[in-house]
This record gives sequence, structure tokens and C-alpha cells, in this order.
Amino acid sequence: MELSGYFSRFRFFRQLGALLGNRNIKLSDNFYLNLLAVITGILVGLLVYAWSWMLEAGNGFLRGDGDYPQWPLIADHHWLVLLFPPLGGLLVGILFRHWGRHRRFRGVSAVIESVARRGGRLSLRKNGVEFVGSTFGIISGLSVGPEGPIVSAGSTIGSNVSRFFGLSAARTRVLLASGAAAGISAVFNAPIAGFFFALELILGDFSKKAVAAIVLASVSANVTMLGLMGERRIYEVEAYGKVPLAEMWVFIVLGLVCGLVAVGFAECLHFLENRFNNWRILPPVKPMVGGILVSLSALFFPEVMGTGHDTVESLINGTRLPDPQLLSAINWLSPVPYLILLCLFKVIATSVTLGSGAAGGKFAPSLFMGATLGGAFGLLLASSSLVGTAEPGVYAIVGMATIFGSIAQAPLSVVLMVFEMSGNYTLILPMLIAGTLSQVMFYSVRKKGVFTHKLA
Repeated sequence: MELSGYFSRFRFFRQLGALLGNRNIKLSDNFYLNLLAVITGILVGLLVYAWSWMLEAGNGFLRGDGDYPQWPLIADHHWLVLLFPPLGGLLVGILFRHWGRHRRFRGVSAVIESVARRGGRLSLRKNGVEFVGSTFGIISGLSVGPEGPIVSAGSTIGSNVSRFFGLSAARTRVLLASGAAAGISAVFNAPIAGFFFALELILGDFSKKAVAAIVLASVSANVTMLGLMGERRIYEVEAYGKVPLAEMWVFIVLGLVCGLVAVGFAECLHFLENRFNNWRILPPVKPMVGGILVSLSALFFPEVMGTGHDTVESLINGTRLPDPQLLSAINWLSPVPYLILLCLFKVIATSVTLGSGAAGGKFAPSLFMGATLGGAFGLLLASSSLVGTAEPGVYAIVGMATIFGSIAQAPLSVVLMVFEMSGNYTLILPMLIAGTLSQVMFYSVRKKGVFTHKLA
């Protein structure tokens, strides 16, 4: 096995490459591929562990989230939180301008494009810059999630592990997908969903070689995280019972409503991307403008800042919204219209964040949209006499899976992801019903999801 030029300079890699390429060792080629997939999974798990600690500390210091103490100045003057999205956007813009230029694709879209057009090769430097910029964006309160950066980082690790040992393009694509699966598995504690995500959305190849490597990488990353952080769930959710068959028709309606919102989000994002791309101002200023618009939205709906984890967890448990850190100017609204407006403002905040050129994931914002829309739907039903057995939190969970499954065109992966994050297996049937109808609605309007519309 011949190493690529750069890594052949290092004695360690030369010896390891010679060992793995020694044909006197009677091991199959699949063994080498699977071994590298395990190494990729462990590396991604270690990265996610360090990154999770960094995000938790940063969010605690600036916004008081989690167990870390908030900066006393901000604790005494909550309005200062509104300054961080514009500052974070400016920092991201400067970073991308000087070290991450000439990138048409970012995040998951870049990974898919690499598989389709470049043999799975991903630049360690460019994707490293994007990862750092995404981290700044998340900590500063821009409306993005963690899955885009970590899928990109995991895929980059897998791609460059393949580069270390000079593997073929076909095997590079497999290791890239293995890294993507490992990222989803580690960050969301969802090894099954990570596996299906990589096959369904990234690779599109269900060959035996790919399946084995991706499973091993996903499990390795998950075991690494469990060993470092212990057993955990992303969302602590109460156990919900099965939904009666007589009420399944309600999820058809919810699926259609979520499909409309998913289409609206995709169209809004596409529109703002074009507007910002055609806007002739200094490129670093564009993400700052996006941050300003996020802060203006937060004046009315503080929950739109950041990933919205606490809001989602409250909604899927059927409890009230968390107490906002900022004084909301419209806190007199009743819950149903408040949640609907919160969903719409999250659509706008996420679209301006990503459309302005900042990097980050769409999954967490989509969960937020689905939880708020589903929660409003459930509260509306609870106040009517149509159905009365399912809790509002049930509809919030189903809404979470439905919206992102539609915009990503990967309903099975997302259903499994939400199931693993929440632990509610009794809701798989409602999620599949709503998700299928939502995807049909989405696909009837748009032929491509948000990750692939630029690849046409």
C-alpha cells in the first residue's frame, strides 16, 4: 500500500503503510478498509467529545446555558447577548474571506459534492477553517446547528485517513461516508441513524463493503463517546404511549402542514442565498448583517438564537417554554400563535444566517421548527373536541422528524435519528405517516432537497 506524497515523509506513516500493504499478511482488502473505518470512528468520537465540551463552555460563558457559569457582565445586562450574533457573523466572515475562499459548497452539501464529483477528496485545511467558523457561529448565537460541521469534519477525517494510505477513489468515498456516519453517531448518540444517514444521503451505495465499514465507524464513534461521557440522551423525554389507530389521520394533516413549512424554509433559504450572493458589499460584512437580523428577531423571540435545544426539550415534554433571558416584547400572546410565530421567525433567522454566508447545520433548526409547529398543532387539537388522547408533546416529536426529513430528502434516517435521540419507539408509525406525506408535498414543489439543490 503506497502512501500519498505528503504523508510518506513521516517514518511512522511509511512503516504503518508498509505493514498494511504487506501481502505476506494473509488478510483481505476488506479487513484493511474496516480497520481504517474503526480508526476513523475513534478519531471522530474524540473530536466530538472535545468539541462538545468547547460548545458547552462557550454557550455557558456567553448565554448561561448548561452547567458553566455565565460571564458576570452579561448576567447583569442580558441585552448584551444581542451583540454576539453580529460579532460572530463578522468573525466568521473574516475567517472565510481570508482562509476559506472560493467554496461554493459548505457542510453536508460539500460532502455530497465530493462523493459525486471529486472521488471523495476533501481538503483538510478548507474544511478545518469551516469547522472553526461554524463553532464561532454556534457559540455566538447564530441560528445554526452542530450536525453540518460535524458531518463535514467527520467526512474530512475519513477522506484524509484514506489519503494517508493512498487508497482508491472508491474506498475514499466509503471512508468519507464512514466519517459522516461517525459524526452523526457521536454527536446525537444515534449509531443506527448515522449508518442510514451515510448510506441514504451521502453515499447512496448499499454494497457489502460500504455497509460493513460504515457500521464499524458509526459504532466505534458511539462507543468512544460513551466511554468518555457515559450513557446519555440528547433529549430527556417522558415515555408516551401508542397513538390509537383511530387518530392516525391527524398525522396526515400534520404531515401536509409540515411539508408546507419545509417548502417555505427551502424557498426562503434559496432566495436569501441568491440575494446575499448578488449583494455587492465586502464579503465579511454579509454574515454580520445576517447576525444583526438574528438579533432583531431575538428582540421578539429570544428562543431563535442558537440551536434551541432547551425550547425543543420543553415542547416535546409538553411543558411550557423556558423562561427567556431577554424581555420579549410580545409575551402577551397565547401559546398557539406564539409557537406558530416562533416557528416562522426560526425559518427567517436560519435562512438569513446560512444565506448570508455563515456555516452551520440545518438539522437542529429544523427540529426546532418541527417541535414548535407540532406543539402548536397538538395544543390546538387539545383545545378542540376532535381528538383528545395524544399529548401535545407527541405532535412536537413527530413534527421534529417530519420537517427535516422533507428538506433533506432522507425521511428514514431522520425518523431513526429522532427515535434514538428521544427513545420513543411507539411514535415511529406516526413519524413515518407524517414524514411520507410531508416529503410527497415537498417533492411536488421542489425536486431537490436543501443539500443537493446546488448540485444540479
